[in-house]
Amino acid sequence: MSQKVIAYITPEVTLDSDLQFYSGGLGEVAGSMGRSAYSLEKNMVGVSLCYGQGYYEQGLHKDSGMTIEYKDYQAKKKLRNTGKQCQITIKGQAVCADIWENPAGQYASMPFFFLDTDIDANNNLGRINTQQLYGGSEMTGRNMERMIAQAMVLGIGAVEALRVLGYDTETYHLNESHAVFAPLHLLHLELTSGKSIADAIEHVRKKIVFTNHTPITAGNPRYSVSMILDLTCFNEIIWRDLLKQLGGDIWFDATVACLRLARGANAVSQKHLQTCTELWPNTLGSAPWHAVTNGVTTTYWQYPEFAEAQTWERIAQAKVLYKRYLIYYLLGRTDKRFREDVLTIAWFRRFAEYKRPNLIFRDFEWIANHLTSGHFQLIMGGKPHPDDKGMIAVWNEIYSLSKKLPNLAILAGYDPIMSKVMKAGVDLWFSSPRVPIEACSTSGMSAAMNGANLMSTSDGWICEVNPDEVFLYGTHIPVMYEQDVFDASELRSSLDNVVMPMYYNRKNEWYDKVLRIKRTVETHYNSDRMLSEYCDRMYAF
Repeated sequence: MSQKVIAYITPEVTLDSDLQFYSGGLGEVAGSMGRSAYSLEKNMVGVSLCYGQGYYEQGLHKDSGMTIEYKDYQAKKKLRNTGKQCQITIKGQAVCADIWENPAGQYASMPFFFLDTDIDANNNLGRINTQQLYGGSEMTGRNMERMIAQAMVLGIGAVEALRVLGYDTETYHLNESHAVFAPLHLLHLELTSGKSIADAIEHVRKKIVFTNHTPITAGNPRYSVSMILDLTCFNEIIWRDLLKQLGGDIWFDATVACLRLARGANAVSQKHLQTCTELWPNTLGSAPWHAVTNGVTTTYWQYPEFAEAQTWERIAQAKVLYKRYLIYYLLGRTDKRFREDVLTIAWFRRFAEYKRPNLIFRDFEWIANHLTSGHFQLIMGGKPHPDDKGMIAVWNEIYSLSKKLPNLAILAGYDPIMSKVMKAGVDLWFSSPRVPIEACSTSGMSAAMNGANLMSTSDGWICEVNPDEVFLYGTHIPVMYEQDVFDASELRSSLDNVVMPMYYNRKNEWYDKVLRIKRTVETHYNSDRMLSEYCDRMYAF
């Protein structure tokens, strides 16, 4: 008898540093969903791709700055080969995918199945689909054809893999529109069984829920309709008009199609919900929008000393311990000798333009004076997209500054271990997204769990907490340049007049603030609450 499940289809997932199938917050949320599904004993399985080379290896050359390298991570050594395969037809050729399993309980997660097409039986277009997350980069052949083929393996492969494994899938949860070929494949199966287009769409919609994680273009892909028809086995006579109906004529909007093929859709914070309904207000036949704010798993991201600390004195003690460890960690990775008694600030996330990693550097004289005088210490880190030349240049500029300025360090090679060390050791977790583009960054949640105060613009989940629990700055101005100038000025003023005076002169008040945001995150911004809301609002239809 087949097992009824909810299938969670995601392009990336962060289960641990052993499996390099992630690039940022989307992976963290997916990993947290998996861990909560396991602890809450939900009938759920996850499906993603077995990326042999992950996202990319970010290195550092002491003279030229950041380096990009692709290498085999041998991730399959950490997985179990199910011995089963599924097939996807790409450009008229059968592409086989080995099905690998992260079994239930490993990394304290629900089962995750990973599809691997990099096998001898496949041609080149088939093999490359699971080599690199998001199709790699321009240097490795990233192009539209490759991106569509990879999305086909994720979406169609997920449906077929679950069938081969004997699961009866009640609901397919599309974690971003990269999984759009799952409902398209289901629709194809219904049409080939003889259903009318209207009946087929209605049947598929009953099985699909969809989560959008970002309003930015990169997270909402648009594919060439002609290329989709060339790569799939869809009947062109039927599907050219159908694809136009679902997602567009020349360019197929994957997010719009997911909305039209889902019974329910959600944003990942209340603020993001407002942004989504403004971006997609008149999508004919689209699913109703909900908000399910992201959360992260305390058991994975929170060190026990902070979990047990229920007074500001105990948090302060734990912070001394982990700050000392961070200082030794930095010394091993850089030539920087940070001090325990100095305010330590971290900006640590994906290097994307809207996240503005260089906002704090807009007034160079100001930050150079503070760093040189030892008023605060600043750690930067994160990966730009390998094709984002602008953000790679920003990363390298900050690295160049770190060689000239004391108390400034930038780290290459993000992984969950590095992330946890940063969050437990720093005093202030700083973010600078341009409002209203940040949907719901999770890094601040896990930092707050580990005794860090938060400083941010009012975006994403930050809008939902008591303003007294975080250091807020900035505003939303339609003209980007004006917004950046205003936000940078407010950031400097807040650090000078609020943050540093409290840290150095009113430590009890500082740690009282830490305690309040820690409790808020522990009780509400955790993945058990997030999954429970998905069960109540999205799955129980």
